[in-house]
Amino acid sequence: MRIPVVETALICICLASAPAVALAQQVQTATAASSSAPAITLEEAINRAKANEPSFAAAVAASGVSKLDRSIARAALLPSVTYHNQYLYTQGAGVLAAGSTAGTPATPRFIANNAVHEYISQGVVSETIGLQQFTFASQASAAAAHHNPELQGALASLHESNLGVTAARAAYLPDLALNYAYGIDAAQFATKTPEGLRNLGYSASVTLDIPVWDWFSTQHRVKQSEIIRDTARVTLTATQRQLIAQLEEFYSEATTARDQLESLNLSVQTAAESLRLTRLRYTAGEATVLEVVDAENSLTTAELAREDGLVRYQMSLANLQLLTGTI
Repeated sequence: MRIPVVETALICICLASAPAVALAQQVQTATAASSSAPAITLEEAINRAKANEPSFAAAVAASGVSKLDRSIARAALLPSVTYHNQYLYTQGAGVLAAGSTAGTPATPRFIANNAVHEYISQGVVSETIGLQQFTFASQASAAAAHHNPELQGALASLHESNLGVTAARAAYLPDLALNYAYGIDAAQFATKTPEGLRNLGYSASVTLDIPVWDWFSTQHRVKQSEIIRDTARVTLTATQRQLIAQLEEFYSEATTARDQLESLNLSVQTAAESLRLTRLRYTAGEATVLEVVDAENSLTTAELAREDGLVRYQMSLANLQLLTGTI
């Protein structure tokens, strides 16, 4: 916590005016208070660094993420388990198979590996619907949505990391896949069979895949995203503290520079009035030329000091405007 300038001056005045014995007693009391302050252990210091220092938190997060990466890479070499559900529909040929009754469905146009020679030429439309897909889209938008400096960047990073946690957890949920194909799947690469039937047709399928077992890969990805999210929170908190401190500092500087500028303006007015009176006295023969020169030098010095104060005031205002994003 910073001590205001006025309070610092008062403390210095009090110490300067105190007797030597009282000053020694104060120093001993301060030393005893500092020695009796509770010490923190190394573990507590590390925990505080994790919670408050972005660089340390980032290093710890990188170590944790790398360990989980190794586990995920090993799990990728092992088979996973998915509960597969699928519905298929194929356009009928419009004719019944030989020997079939009137209630029998028509034969399909796509042979699907039921012939010695098979030709496939199809246009396929696929769509996978799941929470992961929507979250990934939002995550990509969060990474390019803000171009403001530090605070907006920290906020965007936290928002992106939160979406990363949601996307990782979405891997526990099933995915719905829709497929539509139009074209040829026949024993002849032609639009019609030798019998005159159309080979061109369409088929559609709906697939619901429910994840069952993936050797904890999803769990580790969730843990990774949570580590990255916690690091983003630490970075955001540190950025907020830093910006608040800078805001207070720049505001104090601007206020002090403004007050000094008012004092410097008054000094210039006083010096200008003194020069005017000195010139009148010189004209009346009551002052020498050296007094006039001194008055002119005093005015020049006051004007230079005022210009310097004006520059400091403009600089402090510019810093404040840059910090608040108004420039």
